[in-house]
Amino acid sequence: MSQEEYTIDPASLLEAVSQAADGIVITDTQGTIQYVNPAFTAQTGYSREEATGRNPRILKSGCHPEGFYKEIWNTILSGRVWQGDVTNRRKDGTLYDEEMRIAPVKDSNGAPTGYIAIKHDVTKRRAHQQTQNSLAAIVESSSDAMIASTPAGIIVAWNRGAETIFGYSGSEAIGKNLSMLMVPERLCDLEYFAGQILLGIDVSQYESLCLRNDGSRFPVSVTGAPVKSSTGEVVFMSAVLRDTSKAWELEQKLRKSEERFRKVFEDAPFGIAVSAEKGNIALTNSAFCRMLGYSKEQMQSLSWRELTAPEDIPASQGLLERLLQEPSETAETNKPLSGS
Repeated sequence: MSQEEYTIDPASLLEAVSQAADGIVITDTQGTIQYVNPAFTAQTGYSREEATGRNPRILKSGCHPEGFYKEIWNTILSGRVWQGDVTNRRKDGTLYDEEMRIAPVKDSNGAPTGYIAIKHDVTKRRAHQQTQNSLAAIVESSSDAMIASTPAGIIVAWNRGAETIFGYSGSEAIGKNLSMLMVPERLCDLEYFAGQILLGIDVSQYESLCLRNDGSRFPVSVTGAPVKSSTGEVVFMSAVLRDTSKAWELEQKLRKSEERFRKVFEDAPFGIAVSAEKGNIALTNSAFCRMLGYSKEQMQSLSWRELTAPEDIPASQGLLERLLQEPSETAETNKPLSGS
């Protein structure tokens, strides 16, 4: 081929540069801007007229030390290409991130006649990446188990909380089926959970029973949601599992404590009654019912005033008001009662 076949029409080259999606800046050897394309204007807010004749330092953000810019100049003055990331400032004062590549422009003898910079705005991409990194950090540091699986139930993501709760490392869990986490008799819970998620339905605080690596069982509260593709297809199932062992143990202790209280209350050899603030009888034991000759059902339809001798009501009312003002106090009195 002849040399002429490689020749590019300058007008065509200029047209291509003007239509480039990336910002392009051409300077002389002193760094004075000779040309900027429309993409540069869109990125920075500086028109061609505002930028031409000025130095690229109009974009300096103050985010980089002076040594950073010296390193750029040392590279291009030596005839080499500089490439890296820069945070710059737009005309309106807002910051943006760009990937920039600066290369010397040389004449036929190899002498530099200027420099050309190609600037690719990555602000949105970086912001998205930072968001993703932040979310990943939150997921990884969560004390709850956060798990993702395929629609078939194959585990693909396993955070540190899952390692702590279940006792499996990520390498031990990823690639295995979710069923290994369930006690055999509660596999139906997993079937229900997966069925709802694959229908695109969120699952909130579903209670189930899981299995640790050491074989121990523990209760969990599960919240799940589908992860969908751009076409709406469920591609992953996500689940957050909270170990509710402590809450369950506390509930059991509370239940046993209530049972003990009720037994002591009911079996006490002396009469006990509990009244509400308005005076109606809320709870009585059998001994108190026998003393007054009422059934428990009848007692709960009465108030303490109806069970108190009329002449003693004012004193009892005063005692009640004192106790309401000072709930931590106790009082003792002798009073006549009215039975059936």
